[in-house]
Amino acid sequence: MHSLPILERAAVRIISDDRAGEDDVSAALEGQGCVISRTSPGLGLDITTSCDIGVITVHRSCGWSAGVITTLRSSEIACATVVVLGGGGPPDIAQALRGGAVDCLVRPIPPAALLESLVNAAACTLRWRRRLALVSDISYGARLANANALLFEPARESTTRGELAPGYIREVVGRLAGEHQLTPREREVLYWMLQGHRHDDIATVLGVVPRTAKFHAANLLRKLEIDSRNDLARLLVRGRD
Repeated sequence: MHSLPILERAAVRIISDDRAGEDDVSAALEGQGCVISRTSPGLGLDITTSCDIGVITVHRSCGWSAGVITTLRSSEIACATVVVLGGGGPPDIAQALRGGAVDCLVRPIPPAALLESLVNAAACTLRWRRRLALVSDISYGARLANANALLFEPARESTTRGELAPGYIREVVGRLAGEHQLTPREREVLYWMLQGHRHDDIATVLGVVPRTAKFHAANLLRKLEIDSRNDLARLLVRGRD
């Protein structure tokens, strides 16, 4: 099979307690030019090293895999994960997907299907990282804690008419949060909305699903007694006059 550009030089991290599943993944990636590292689950498991695709191979769905998936999906690593099960059925697959895996396959798996799943995971990783890069105040792969610190730190930038500096936006957020009793999460969502980001991108930064970001956005708009993002923009302009 021809090598696929999206997999070339991709760092693949296999966390496995099922050797047969691990061998299947290695065989599917053969000739693709990936850099593969292998780790066994355990108390000392270190998954802080950045990777592009995470693969968990287990005999059946298990509790520790959810924690690994969450860490890999964090804004620090932003890596999509595929789960390969040695056995199981729909409940096991559903558990893995609820835990955050982008796909879950049960062996035996046709090599082409496994490769397709890994390509999809690589595409998800790229999409997440591009969204993170859209956020002007944090660099690609930055921790969510850094985003929070940027939100709440005192504003230092000066602003002139026609320029909406991040510091000015933070001042507006702080004032509106105090006047309308916004929660800390609503305050975060408001900041990114005023930066012009979509719900999907805000959800990526905050580590939540888009529906949750929309929920907080609707609540803060209700508290501000406005109906749309256009009204938010008018709040920014009004605050500078």
